Amino acid sequence: MRLGICCGTDNFSLAKNVGFDYAEPPIAPLQNYDKTLLTETKKLVDDIGFSIDGFNNFFPGSISIYNDAFDTIIDCAKRNFEIASMFQSGYLVIGSGRSRSIPSDFIKEKAEYIFSNIVDSIANLGKQCGIRVFIEPLNYNETNYINTLKDGIQFKRSLNNDNVGCLVDLFHFYKNKEDLNDFDLLYPGELTHVHIARPNDDRDAPIKEDYEALKIWADKLKDINYNERISLECLWKKGMENSIREAYEQLMVFM
Repeated sequence: MRLGICCGTDNFSLAKNVGFDYAEPPIAPLQNYDKTLLTETKKLVDDIGFSIDGFNNFFPGSISIYNDAFDTIIDCAKRNFEIASMFQSGYLVIGSGRSRSIPSDFIKEKAEYIFSNIVDSIANLGKQCGIRVFIEPLNYNETNYINTLKDGIQFKRSLNNDNVGCLVDLFHFYKNKEDLNDFDLLYPGELTHVHIARPNDDRDAPIKEDYEALKIWADKLKDINYNERISLECLWKKGMENSIREAYEQLMVFM
């Protein structure tokens, strides 16, 4: 199992020194980088000796899945795969709750068809360059489409594209008050990625007091033989430098 952290390049050295195996930064901000700046960023990563295993934040907030032209959305995806390939990353996470939220005046079935067609097309593009696509269920406050682990499983199976994986973010799982037994619905190997923050509404970095709650999650992941990546995706209300070591120590329960 590999333990990663969602952060920007300015915190890569700190994260590596603490013990994290990889970073998972947002990709949307990099879309505006020119080749020179991307090359400089890649050199910075290489000099630190850290790995960007994947990226999150697939779509910038300006993109609307249902109102923008298909070519505009696919051009965005192509740019993401170009960047991810440059960093030798293996996956991209589609969270982007605002972009995928179904407008109130939109027919739900039509929106579901559009989103499925777009994700299928994106996944096929990713397959050409060896990059997988993970769909992230988000809590009900962040989007109105694909909220729970059950939703994610249903979406993956209905799409039937082997380059699309299931992701569970345990903070969103907590916020939605989902049932731990829902993990038993997964087929072997169907869960491909995990995000985590402390099980608290503040979404902060894990602390010692979270150990028992984290252990329940860890035991369940071990029960289903999950052995892929876990990325810490949280807020740092006390500052990363003040919290990262304690957070890393708590995440050892997953190893």
